Amino acid sequence: MVITLLNARFLWTIDNVSRINCQDEIISPKFVIHGDDHLQMQLFLYPKTIGEQTDSSVEIELVSHLVPRYQSRFIFSIINSKDEKIKTSSLVSDRQTHYVDSIANFININHAKEPENGLIVDGNIRILCEVETIGDNFQQLSRESASKLQLSKDMEFFFHNEKFSDVVLIDSTGKKIHAHKLILAARSTVFAGMFEHNMKEETEGTVTIPNIEYDCLKEMLRFIYTGKVENLENLAVDLLSASDQYALQDLKDMCESVLSSSVTTETAIATLVIADKHSTSVLKSNVLKFIVENSKDVIATVGFQSLQSSHIDLVKEVLCAVVNARAFT
Repeated sequence: MVITLLNARFLWTIDNVSRINCQDEIISPKFVIHGDDHLQMQLFLYPKTIGEQTDSSVEIELVSHLVPRYQSRFIFSIINSKDEKIKTSSLVSDRQTHYVDSIANFININHAKEPENGLIVDGNIRILCEVETIGDNFQQLSRESASKLQLSKDMEFFFHNEKFSDVVLIDSTGKKIHAHKLILAARSTVFAGMFEHNMKEETEGTVTIPNIEYDCLKEMLRFIYTGKVENLENLAVDLLSASDQYALQDLKDMCESVLSSSVTTETAIATLVIADKHSTSVLKSNVLKFIVENSKDVIATVGFQSLQSSHIDLVKEVLCAVVNARAFT
């Protein structure tokens, strides 16, 4: 799954549609408006149930931190093979909650899978979400976004500059990075605790971080200063561990999203172990779902064989998930 940012329009591409059944819950990666990480949204596709039965229709729901701050309209469309919008529906946000009502019967999966309907392009379904704010709220949103973007750029100056720094972070190889206690403490309760309670880190002005290598530490600090990360795809596993260790939930969520979208047969078990270790419920759920859908191949891997001797509880979870899934097919 990938999301493409198109100004105030977001295109969610759901791949491998042929593998999707009507009992699947599908979650999009998070996307943002105008590059502002504080204005995140996420789409959910849920199976529609009738009593205890699940039919072939699914409903779409959007969760957005934009909702309680701005009255907004969200327009959803399916983009067909001719790049035309079809099945267009809209929702108006409720300012009292972070949620908007869902749209029932948004997609009929069995109908979508029929080639003559032209909804599947190269094996994928594309859902377009367009955001409109009511009245002059959009101008206010744009101003706030621009202000936060400028703040991020201003903070990046201090990330690259040792000026006014008052603490040195030392990575696992002894490399040093200068930083600012106030910024670290404001962004991480773990760093705040170090500096507040007159620990060694406070008195000596150094923090030794023996289990994080330089590249990961640098990107963790970049996130602390600017809210941005470079090379996240290659550092997602290490940054997930670091974000868990230093209580950086937003960074942890970003890593979960990347790892969830990049699971393969060979990496599924290792990713499951990581998700369990760092209590990442969304990532763990997504990996278990992938394993269930590819159980024959995953169980045949070396990773699963080694799992039996190192994480027997996870083996039981995997097998239970596979058995339960087969019971409903």
